[in-house]
Amino acid sequence: MKAYTSRTKLVRVCIVSILISGVLCSLKYEKILYAKILNDANYIPDVLPEPKHEEPVKVHLDVRIKKLIKLDVREQILKVNAFTIMRWTDPQLAWDPSKFDNIRYITVASEKIWTPDIMLYNTADDESNAHTDYYKTKATIYADGDVMWVAPVTWQVSCSFDVTWFPVDKQSCNMTFGSWTYTFHQVELTPLTKHGGDEDHEHFMIKNGEWKVLETKIHYQNISFSCCDEPFSAVIYEVVISRLSLYYFMYILLPLISLAFLFLMVFFIPYDTERMGFGVTILLSITVYLLVISEELPEKSDDKSMLGICFIIEFYLLCAALALSLLTTNLSRRKTQPSGLLMTLHNKLTRKPIIQSEKPEIELEALNPEKAFTDKILEEKNFNEQWKNVAIMLDKFFFVLVAMLMGIIPIIVTLSLNKSGLGSV
Repeated sequence: MKAYTSRTKLVRVCIVSILISGVLCSLKYEKILYAKILNDANYIPDVLPEPKHEEPVKVHLDVRIKKLIKLDVREQILKVNAFTIMRWTDPQLAWDPSKFDNIRYITVASEKIWTPDIMLYNTADDESNAHTDYYKTKATIYADGDVMWVAPVTWQVSCSFDVTWFPVDKQSCNMTFGSWTYTFHQVELTPLTKHGGDEDHEHFMIKNGEWKVLETKIHYQNISFSCCDEPFSAVIYEVVISRLSLYYFMYILLPLISLAFLFLMVFFIPYDTERMGFGVTILLSITVYLLVISEELPEKSDDKSMLGICFIIEFYLLCAALALSLLTTNLSRRKTQPSGLLMTLHNKLTRKPIIQSEKPEIELEALNPEKAFTDKILEEKNFNEQWKNVAIMLDKFFFVLVAMLMGIIPIIVTLSLNKSGLGSV
């Protein structure tokens, strides 16, 4: 039994020794491989690799969006967290795996090899940075000379947004990538993969509570600059996103619309109460919501916001409605005889004719002063009742008129605007 245990221990020691020797042997060849590639006197990291004579280095680029951090419509900036993937071939970094213990790939610090200085042309960063300030991860070198460089990067993109259909808008932002120093004769950019929608990002994408990525379109072209004679190769990623507008409907639009229609109740408040105070209070509340909406919109005049146009017109309409309510309030307090035109209008609209009392033609000298005073009071009271009936009729008419205009104005504004930037609710 002891002999069996000793043989078992011996076998285990032999297996462990073989594994350790294999690892040490692999580490030995890896060190030799590093020394061959990185310490080669003929290899200079600043020299452009040349896979084929007088042909540009083909850099395959892919940008996978991980998260939409923020879209600042007011500042015209899109901030995203993304994986940037670059792949190219450098023949100087190739080796024969059979001579190095069948090592197929190694990872090295990116600053020790040549890397393409791919930058975001339309960056919104406050400071100028080199490409190595963005891509700080190691690169993977394969035996055939292929180099894969993957790095998580936070990009701030300067875009022009169309706020016409806020908050049911759809936005498009172009992320233009290209070499900062190499022209298209030296570095040619091509897409690594052709992905076109949110489903291709499912392993990376973190959902955003306000925006949804609809699709990502890829374009590549040569871009010319006034500073240089030759154009630069560029890849353009067009990110199309749609706003999730439930928040704006629940907490801004619906309360604002409710306040606007609540304001119409000013036409049914009795004349002897704080009628105007109620209307002014509602207008001040609407003003607060308009300020909240204006904070979400950029300070630009090249496009018109449907929501802004509608509510500015509605606001002035409500101001006019408040003036009309003041007019009917003053009419209800008059004590002179209403005009025949108003009485005729009242009779036609209400179908409840008011009989106008005729003022008797009696000489004032023949009247008893006390009786004359009493008759005058009764006459004024009668006229005041007629004015109140006219004012109530006008209130109902103005209520219907203003309510119809409040419903028609958004429809007219919506039909008059371009529908290209309209997203899904």
